[in-house]
Amino acid sequence: MNRDLRRRVRVQNQNRSGGNIHGRLVGHLLLSYAKHYCSSFHGGLFGAVRSRGYISSSVKLADAVQNHPQSVTYVVTFLSTVLSAFSSYLFSQAILRMIAVFLSNPMTISDLRFGISVSRRSVLLDFDNKKGLLVTAVFFVATLGQTASWSSLFTLDNIAVYTPLEGIDFDFTSEAFLSQLPNYLTYAQGGVWYIDSALLSVVATSGTTSAMARIGYPTILDYFDHAYVNTTGGIFATDFQRDSPVRNSSRFITYNTEPFPRTSSSFNFTMSQQGLTAAVSCRNMTGQLSATSDPPFQRIAKPAEIVIDNVVPKTSYTAFSFMTTCTGNITDTETYLSSTNNTIIALACPDDASLVGNITITIDTQGDLYSDINGTMICHVTPQIQNVTAQYYNGSFISTQPDPAYAPINSLMDIRAFTMATVNSIIFGQGTMRNTLGDAMASILTDQFPGEDVDYITLWEAYFRGIIEFAGTALKNDLWESFGPLHGYVPLNMTRPIHGTATTITVGWQYKGWESFAVLLPSTCISIASILIVLFTQYRSRGVPVQHMEIDPSNPMVLMAAASAGGMGDTFDGLTKEEVEEGLGKKVKLARVGGKVGFVQVNNMPTA
Repeated sequence: MNRDLRRRVRVQNQNRSGGNIHGRLVGHLLLSYAKHYCSSFHGGLFGAVRSRGYISSSVKLADAVQNHPQSVTYVVTFLSTVLSAFSSYLFSQAILRMIAVFLSNPMTISDLRFGISVSRRSVLLDFDNKKGLLVTAVFFVATLGQTASWSSLFTLDNIAVYTPLEGIDFDFTSEAFLSQLPNYLTYAQGGVWYIDSALLSVVATSGTTSAMARIGYPTILDYFDHAYVNTTGGIFATDFQRDSPVRNSSRFITYNTEPFPRTSSSFNFTMSQQGLTAAVSCRNMTGQLSATSDPPFQRIAKPAEIVIDNVVPKTSYTAFSFMTTCTGNITDTETYLSSTNNTIIALACPDDASLVGNITITIDTQGDLYSDINGTMICHVTPQIQNVTAQYYNGSFISTQPDPAYAPINSLMDIRAFTMATVNSIIFGQGTMRNTLGDAMASILTDQFPGEDVDYITLWEAYFRGIIEFAGTALKNDLWESFGPLHGYVPLNMTRPIHGTATTITVGWQYKGWESFAVLLPSTCISIASILIVLFTQYRSRGVPVQHMEIDPSNPMVLMAAASAGGMGDTFDGLTKEEVEEGLGKKVKLARVGGKVGFVQVNNMPTA
């Protein structure tokens, strides 16, 4: 009878033990899985951002960030705090379970205190135990930084996304273009006609804009729905069309070769394009030019009267005639009628009868109004092909800078459009009383910033450079227009591919190298530590009594109950610092005493 009773009790204990072991395993697995999912979500988002470079938000989320920033910040902070608290709780539970397992073997009270401090995420302020102080401080800082870590992971920010672009542009160096350019210029509505039309006022403005930029003034030249900063750079403004990879000779399209972000707050792009500029060199030749000089120059002034319908008094004028002889004995003559002597004249000659190469420009300035720029100058102008970096801002502003990787090369183009632009822009400004260009150049010369010392020769060089650059842009535009000589259809052998980069400001997450990883270290370290502790505890928990695993060492009431059950009345001799430190060195463990589980001092532990 007694034998059967003992067998039944043993079987019940085994069943209870097996059930508790199963529950203990499930508890460890739940802790491990919960922490694993937290770290997987954490690392998954980071890994996705790192592999892609960036992740843009949805349209609705981007609108919320832009329109309700405080609400979004609140939600992100609240979510980060919840996840941080949950992660800290899992970490504490992992530490406490490990302490319960290790209490099955002798452990010093000092180590027990250290473990409890780690589980409670507090610093062990014991300067005699520097190792414990350092370790608890590390875990304290790591758990404290989890909220900031999660917050930095979730926070949406304005990020710059760079997208490659491709397009098509004119090629002023192609043989097909150079061979046909003379015909294009003399076409009924070709380049010469286009520049010498109402566009002439813009041509003159392009020169003064360049001269003002030379002395440091910010200037804008408006032309054909675009605002050029300082100068056009001789480029043709490209037509950007999103997600439209169409190469069509009738339309100069630039398009993106990779997808753009789903949302954007600003969009700018940069293209490497072929521009046109000029090497300009001017020198003062006042008093050195005559009918027999090289180049020859004559300035003749004769009194003149104009009578309209025999009205008296008659109107008196001075008739001015300016002449020079170009290559091939071609005479260039310009005449003015003026009631004053305030005149500016320009005569231009190609240096070669083939109309390719340099241009020699003679400028003569007279009159009291232009006393600061009076005299005669000779300028040598060489049109050049210059690769530039064109930056397009806000859909209309364009800024060009020479590409230092490419040296300018002298152009082989027919220069008639450029001579027309330089000469007629000055003639266009001459009136009976004064010359508007002379007024502008005199004002620019005298209105320089303090410390600037740009002479009028340098200003004229900048003026002609701006004229040539704009003439290049205008010529390209005339070829592109439907009314131009090509009727809007530019042959592909007169074009070249161009490349660039679009900069889009969007809302989302962006990988920023070591910085993106560094801010995630606190939560990453806690996650890894928690998982390793759970796995190690599960490995060491074999053979540990189930009752030991149910003890919560962080609960003061449980500690008091365990100490009372084990009879640890003699472990500490008192409450002084010395007595407490002496007691911390003693070893305790969990053991069954009188049918109860409690703390017992190892050297006082009763034998079975």
